[in-house]
Amino acid sequence: MNVPKGFLNHLLYFIVFFPVFLSLFFLGCIKGAIFSPFVLLVIAFGDTGIIIGLWPLHLVWSIYCIIKSKKFGPFMKCLLILLVPIPIALWTVVGVAGSAIMGAMYGFIWPVMETFRAISKGGSIWMKLIRCFTDGTWSCVRGACTVVRDFADFSFHSYFSVMDELLESKGRSLLN
Repeated sequence: MNVPKGFLNHLLYFIVFFPVFLSLFFLGCIKGAIFSPFVLLVIAFGDTGIIIGLWPLHLVWSIYCIIKSKKFGPFMKCLLILLVPIPIALWTVVGVAGSAIMGAMYGFIWPVMETFRAISKGGSIWMKLIRCFTDGTWSCVRGACTVVRDFADFSFHSYFSVMDELLESKGRSLLN
């Protein structure tokens, strides 16, 4: 049986690469298991506080914009005012559940990715080894704080931009 010339080289690379891959993966999983609860708490409580804190403002401003809009007739306005709490309540439930899931996943996956990325950075073998242990730890927690800040900016500013468009719209739609 003739073995292809490059087969032994590929087999040797696999034998060397596979244990390195597994050790980096397990190291990343350990870092993820350690930091995931902190990131989960930061994102879940931060986003939940934003969602619940802005809930009354979103409800009142939505009703105000529906009343002041010239887009809808009087019957459609009454129907929308009665129905507007439903999507806002659904947004609350989906936002809280999604924040918890996203916080857990971000807190676990980011340290694993950073462990592999540490090998590709330049420097000596000792610096790469140190980076394997340190990269993706506190940067993950800082990233969680950035996620909460960006979510707050989006929830506050984008909502009012959309509602301003409703207030500025003229004419009647096909809905009334």
